[in-house]
Amino acid sequence: MIRALLFLVFNTILISNIYSSHLVGGNLAYEFVGVQPNGDFRYKLKLNYYFDCGSASNWQPPNIPQNMSVGVYAHDDPTDIYPTTSGSYPKYGGTDVDMVYNSAVQQYFEVTPNNPSGCTVGTSTCVYTVLYIGQIDLAPVNPSTGQPVIGGYFLIHEACCRNGGGNGIDNIQSPGSAGMAFYSYIPPYGYENNSPIFTDNPVPFICAGDTTTFLNTAIDPDGDELLFSFTAPLDGNHAGGFGGGANNVGNGGAGPGGSLTWYPTNYPWPIEEVSYAGGYSYQQPFGPTGYYYISASNGLTKYKSNNQGKFVVGLIIKEYRDGTLIGISTREVQLNIIACPPNDAPSLTQNINPQGGFDSTEYFIEEGENLCFDIAFIDPDVPADSLTLNVNGQIFDSLFTNPPATVGGYFDTIY
Repeated sequence: MIRALLFLVFNTILISNIYSSHLVGGNLAYEFVGVQPNGDFRYKLKLNYYFDCGSASNWQPPNIPQNMSVGVYAHDDPTDIYPTTSGSYPKYGGTDVDMVYNSAVQQYFEVTPNNPSGCTVGTSTCVYTVLYIGQIDLAPVNPSTGQPVIGGYFLIHEACCRNGGGNGIDNIQSPGSAGMAFYSYIPPYGYENNSPIFTDNPVPFICAGDTTTFLNTAIDPDGDELLFSFTAPLDGNHAGGFGGGANNVGNGGAGPGGSLTWYPTNYPWPIEEVSYAGGYSYQQPFGPTGYYYISASNGLTKYKSNNQGKFVVGLIIKEYRDGTLIGISTREVQLNIIACPPNDAPSLTQNINPQGGFDSTEYFIEEGENLCFDIAFIDPDVPADSLTLNVNGQIFDSLFTNPPATVGGYFDTIY
């Protein structure tokens, strides 16, 4: 069954050992292209970056890095695809995957706050997004070792360094010299799999002292079940910082114009996690007065920080097909917390119809059936703000569902 899933698309990744870091998001994913004449499975790799638009950023359009790289390794145990014990895996093939930004295919574009008319809060905070694309053909035998690849393949992208300095990340130690890692797993040869597609843009900021809920859409093209959870952000085992550090190999990450043999011949496990600053932890990324929550089933995410600044939270997404774990990827969220005017969030009113749903409610229906329930929100501000309800998901997308589902209220309009 194809599922419509909701997820926050707002992650953090840093690259370059030469420039100060002004990157505020990104994710590593893959797409199954097809079986080649020689039997290899071809995959398109996608590395999506979100850059800071601020005047202090070193990455100002059109000064965009043209190349990144991703390391691919041969996994040996399909029952333990994210191991926590010590070990290492050999590189698949002789080179890393060249990830290229092609302006003829995808232009960068700016993502600005989705504010109501006349609202200027956070307009000085903006990001722009750039997509890097690469390709790899995977065989059941590792061409660099001659050994069968029985456990699948894992992708790794590492870089140095994170946002540091006086306006840097607040909840980890020495962020300006801390590495960064994204991990993504491709199942063994014979499985045709695609990563989830995250369709929404990142959010430039959230407000201090306010509980913020993100409900952004993620679509799994294969209809796999996705489970979301928090994890500690990854420091990586290869990229190091300006000041050295435990992971310093080659003084930094595979940045623009980097060598396609930068990643090591054998990648060690487990992937090292970041060291939190005093007063912060994996359980309390915003400190003892903050709050965060994610729904495992649909990605509904809530954050609250009483402190202004920049904070990093790690995410892990697992794909299940018929009860079997076949895909996994890690992501990060850098949240820019700013001061905002007082505003109470709209509340879902259960007195209209208790069956109308809470923050996360599941309904199961058969094809051709109708689902009808009342739902209402009330804005507690005086005077009350106007509210707009947006409905989205794979079931409403004609590219995936034909004919697509429809939704409406009085005269087919949502009020």
